[in-house]
Amino acid sequence: MKREIPIDTAFIGALSLDGSVMSGEGILPAVIAAKGIGIKRVYLPYDPVLPLHMLQDIECMVVNHIEEVVQHLEGQECMNLNLNFSSENHLTQASNSHQKDFGHVIGHEKAKRVLEIAAAGEHNLLMSGPPGCGKSLLAETFPSIFPSLTNRAQLEVMSLYQLAREKRIHDQSVPFRHPHHSASAVAIIGGGSNPRPGEISMAHRGILFLDEIAEFSKKTLDMLRQPLEMGQVTISRAHSTVTYPASFILVGAMNPCPCGYLGSLHHYCTCAQKQILILGSDPHPTKVHSVNVLKCVC
Repeated sequence: MKREIPIDTAFIGALSLDGSVMSGEGILPAVIAAKGIGIKRVYLPYDPVLPLHMLQDIECMVVNHIEEVVQHLEGQECMNLNLNFSSENHLTQASNSHQKDFGHVIGHEKAKRVLEIAAAGEHNLLMSGPPGCGKSLLAETFPSIFPSLTNRAQLEVMSLYQLAREKRIHDQSVPFRHPHHSASAVAIIGGGSNPRPGEISMAHRGILFLDEIAEFSKKTLDMLRQPLEMGQVTISRAHSTVTYPASFILVGAMNPCPCGYLGSLHHYCTCAQKQILILGSDPHPTKVHSVNVLKCVC
């Protein structure tokens, strides 16, 4: 007797020649997409990094072999079929703690006040000051004053990390991405022959910190405009067009002049006035100032 497969059932995974069901790339976003189109039950392989206990309103059937799928669809009981699988025992949930805590920063009261306002209003931020004044430290402690991610936000972030083939532990803290200024525009924005999320998408729901922002290329900074305005980025290729979420807070840090010591109380600035005007007015730092930026002079 043949049984029809229910219309609200989906199958995700890679089938090997011996019938084993193997895990593949992008399992979590595939499950979330299936849920979005009305799928109620999904058969999928075991993967220790899948937070299945966080998925609601969809029944996840973890299988090891295609025979288990067939037997269950025929109404037979399968001893190996894990119906009540929970990844809580396989994932180490990180506590919402950060390596550097905002409360441990001594001094910088005005700068810390600006960061608090930026966090509360989701404003972008540009910090300008001489080397060693604490710009990077303030940026690195910035995530610690944000609330924990919701269940839905955690799934979004983990899905993007899976698509980018990067590991992210089950963590409720907001993402913090800190790319080097030598990173290419594709690495920042996303792309490739098979478009993958870039740094701006992996900073979704969190912070993108661009240290020495004046050293990033003008092309890369110009490409940040649309994601900052729309909260997403669309990557178009000849065979496909992909849209990834990219709602993040941009935090930039730069020196006030080429030597870095303009306004310092302990070092003398050796830059000519023309060099200072060029750095602060436009060409290389581009139009970062035009995207709702709060400026903090440390």
